[in-house]
Amino acid sequence: MANATATPNAQPASPILTEAYLTDPNAIIRQLREDDPVHFVPGLDFWLATRYEDVKNLFTHPDFTNDPRAWNRYEAPPAGTFRAWTAENGLFSGREISL
Repeated sequence: MANATATPNAQPASPILTEAYLTDPNAIIRQLREDDPVHFVPGLDFWLATRYEDVKNLFTHPDFTNDPRAWNRYEAPPAGTFRAWTAENGLFSGREISL
């Protein structure tokens, strides 16, 4: 697995892990939007979607979910916490939330 941190002679695994991103994030996002619109960030293990249509599809396509219980490394939050409530009720799940 690629290391997300830079060593003196190695390039970072992702452009969003560079000083250039901290200095001018818009330029990096613009570059990703053109060259790698759905970009995986190794080490942090997430996908960054940079185009509006891609993001819209991720939130509306039935084959995709934002439910963390579907993730490989999901760990249930402690019972009785707000995190547990949001895991059970889902803020973006499309289900009706009962209070």
